[in-house]
Amino acid sequence: MHWLVLLTLLTTCLVEAVSAACSGNNCLRAVQKVPAGNRNGTADCISFFKVTVTPTPSIVRSTVTITTTLLSRENKKRGIPELGELHNMRHIYGPVHALQVLPGNALRKRQTTVSPTAIPSYASPCSSLAAYSSACSCLGVPRTTVTAAAAASTSMYTITETYTPSLPTRVVNTTSGSPSTTNATGTARPTLSNNSTGLFTNTSTPTSSPTRIIDTTCGQSSTPFSLRVSQPDGLFDGWYARLSGDGVLFTSVQSSATPFSVESSGHLCAVGYEGEFGNAVIAVVTNLTASGAVWLLDGRRAQALGEDYVPLECTTGGGAGLSCAAGETKNWVGCGLQLDLSSEPGNVVVDGFNCSAINLVVG
Repeated sequence: MHWLVLLTLLTTCLVEAVSAACSGNNCLRAVQKVPAGNRNGTADCISFFKVTVTPTPSIVRSTVTITTTLLSRENKKRGIPELGELHNMRHIYGPVHALQVLPGNALRKRQTTVSPTAIPSYASPCSSLAAYSSACSCLGVPRTTVTAAAAASTSMYTITETYTPSLPTRVVNTTSGSPSTTNATGTARPTLSNNSTGLFTNTSTPTSSPTRIIDTTCGQSSTPFSLRVSQPDGLFDGWYARLSGDGVLFTSVQSSATPFSVESSGHLCAVGYEGEFGNAVIAVVTNLTASGAVWLLDGRRAQALGEDYVPLECTTGGGAGLSCAAGETKNWVGCGLQLDLSSEPGNVVVDGFNCSAINLVVG
């Protein structure tokens, strides 16, 4: 019986305390009074007692598939595109681009809870948020919690590379002592004009009196190496150079990297590949514009196209990675997945495409 008496006394005290808190209170009277402007104090209390909870962002794994549109004939015996194809390939197909998926925050955010902090102006007699909250409780307004939809934060990405052939390989007639102007089927080749005016014009006539060295082998006079992209904070940092058709692309798979070599001639060549005339394929760049894609051609073909394409002169010493130049064209840039060379430092626009400055590290 004693505990029943104590419970009755405690209940009575609690009711009296609540009654005292909910009566004779200027704050409560201000909230109970119908405010000006047809506002409703109870409605404001309901809004005040509404708490919004935002869950931790979820993680979404995104997969990006990159499909190249360059030549992708991978046999050891490789056909070479014609002069017209080299001029037009970039304009027809453009460089290979990758869709960059930006990672989310490295640190996972905690769940956040947002509660209203503003008191209506008509409730100015309430000295604090606690006083206004107490007045709303006296009106019997319940507290509610609203959970917002979880945001999706992309924090991981996977890039899949596929290589798709796009242009047919030309059949070349090699019976004459110099590159023929017609192929085996009789289709006319683009004229190799001696009147072209380039940035670094070669005044010699390659087909009659060649002055350039033709590398017949690659990797026998020097140690082969792979080329790794250095692009701090860039998408392709740590990727590798890979010969795809006649262009150089970037690959994230080290085992897919092509071995290269710088011969005693100073020419950059791809180890294990030979061109249409059985010679090593060497890196060239156009001298018609300030920037252009890097192509690897049979040395004899490069000599025949010497009015419009210049072999790169390269070095690997001094700890500066691979340095190559064709006149003033000496700055490596990446146009999407494709390797280019530019005479302008930093990021450049090549054929209407934004290209980023990179370095090539010898590995």
